[in-house]
Amino acid sequence: MKEEKDMILPKEIGDAAPDITLEHKFVNVPDKLENIYHHEIIKRYGISRCMKNGYAQRTNHEIYSGLKRVANKRINLDAEIVNLPFTVLDLRGNPANTAFTDRYDQRIFLVPDYTPVRIVSDKAFHKTGYDELLKEKKITKEQHDYFVSNMEKMDVGERVSSSIIHEYGHILTYRALDRESVDNAKRVFEFLHDYKYLDNCSKRIVQFSESSVPWKINAAIEQLAEDYRVSHDIRDSFSCAQLPHCITFKQDIENPDYFLEGVEIMAKLLNVSKKKVKRNETSDRNYLDSIMPFGEASRTPKLSQFMHGNPTPMTEEDYQRDLKFFENDD
Repeated sequence: MKEEKDMILPKEIGDAAPDITLEHKFVNVPDKLENIYHHEIIKRYGISRCMKNGYAQRTNHEIYSGLKRVANKRINLDAEIVNLPFTVLDLRGNPANTAFTDRYDQRIFLVPDYTPVRIVSDKAFHKTGYDELLKEKKITKEQHDYFVSNMEKMDVGERVSSSIIHEYGHILTYRALDRESVDNAKRVFEFLHDYKYLDNCSKRIVQFSESSVPWKINAAIEQLAEDYRVSHDIRDSFSCAQLPHCITFKQDIENPDYFLEGVEIMAKLLNVSKKKVKRNETSDRNYLDSIMPFGEASRTPKLSQFMHGNPTPMTEEDYQRDLKFFENDD
């Protein structure tokens, strides 16, 4: 199997208060090695992947505010939320900056972060994109001001809820993969193709068609989680989210029909189900884990390369060529 060093982007995740139970399970993990949750996470990911990131653990108020926004969006969040005192590195050595989950432990882990500063950074990132669209005459001044003013409403509760909903989108994706017995990278690729989601990504993400197979899988799974999150705010081509789509917010403004198509595919693909499905443990697990997203994608200048230019739709020939990537595994 070939190695892929660069995925879409570097990925994001006082003493804690006593454990808290809400309508959704919510657990604070104290920074104490003897705590069962603390010990479990260290054991699961390894001491070398668990590290302090310089921020304080999230407050109860911050998480309560986020959960309230989740409830207001009428999302049935049937996943446990764990508030960690440290962050965790993915298999490529990148720390989760806001939150993370993984396929084999379907809980949402919130990691230390200073949300007010992240909000300022996120707003600046997206405003730059809106300014570019205005300069390129892709939107009117009225539309530009509407998008910016809506984004300015984003507060701590909205930003935390965005992380939670994004990660829950990943959990729903993992459940869908389990339901279809998708247990290796090739099957994930075929699964995304069968639902025509690779095709949708290629029409929205610049350089998608030209990129490597592991990158396509990583980007498409991340795009699914963002489509799930943003779909709760955008119901038609005239509305927008306070925290815009991380990867394709510019392309989705230019071609809203592709966004709506992506959301429709996402809804069919995830097909939310309560059925419990046994996860498959295979020899391909480590490789598949290495190319799956781990936490939210950071809104950094590196994202710009996927926003400038015109996406090139994938063809069937492209797909058949990409399948050859897996021939060494047959």
